[in-house]
Amino acid sequence: MTRSRRGRGRGHGAGGGGGGGHGGGDARWLVTYADLLTLLMVLFLVLWVISTIDLQKFENFKDGLGDFGNPAAKAVDTIPGDVIDNTPETGDSLPATRPEYLSTTTTTTTIAAETPGGNPDGGGALLTADELAALQQDLIDTITAAGLSDVVTVELEQRGLVVSLVTDDVLFAPASGHLEPAANEIINLIAAALTEISNPIIVEGYTDKRPINRVNYDNWDLSVDRAVSVVKLLRDNFGVEPSRLAATGYGDQHPLATGDNEAAYKQNRRVQIVVVAGTVDVQTATATATG
Repeated sequence: MTRSRRGRGRGHGAGGGGGGGHGGGDARWLVTYADLLTLLMVLFLVLWVISTIDLQKFENFKDGLGDFGNPAAKAVDTIPGDVIDNTPETGDSLPATRPEYLSTTTTTTTIAAETPGGNPDGGGALLTADELAALQQDLIDTITAAGLSDVVTVELEQRGLVVSLVTDDVLFAPASGHLEPAANEIINLIAAALTEISNPIIVEGYTDKRPINRVNYDNWDLSVDRAVSVVKLLRDNFGVEPSRLAATGYGDQHPLATGDNEAAYKQNRRVQIVVVAGTVDVQTATATATG
């Protein structure tokens, strides 16, 4: 009897021990679950930090990619509007209203033959400075008869015959590189004489010193655009051989008049058609631009 009771006691103790083991297992799975939640929280935190982008660094990175793919291009799509300054909006400082301005090319037409005394077209001899004097008088008479003496002037320089045309409301609208309809009639008076000779012709564009309120477009661009427009008119409408033509822009350099007044600005906004003398090479004629 005594042994039987001991056996039951031991069995009961073992059962109690089993119950205690089961309770310890419940505590351990809670610890594992808490560890899992902690790891997930850390993972999501790391992902969130990685996904956060510095806006300024992103813009710089995008600009860098744009310059790598096209070195001549500049990213301007993040600029909200035109550059604004406080200069008076008159003359060439007026903002250009035509969207074509930003797409206007600044390439220049080149002269095929530049040998002094030679003929780019393979025709007769080129006129010298003395021989161009007769052409100067003919042009002055034609311009005076047309009542355009205040718009067009003709001067004989060492490099050749220089025909200077005022651009304001005659050839171009303010801050525009597109020829006005009246330009065709005015240049026609000059082109008739140019087609009868073989001398090289340089068309030079000039502006005043006030800036243009446009993004990525300044007075250098404007002066070149105006010169190129006149070159194309001489080539397409009046049959001047392209091999004789060149276009160059000087921006606000080589001003004819100094001072900060409208009279000076108007005088400096001009296009010059230079008939290069036969004794002068084109490089010399370009290097001795008036102003």
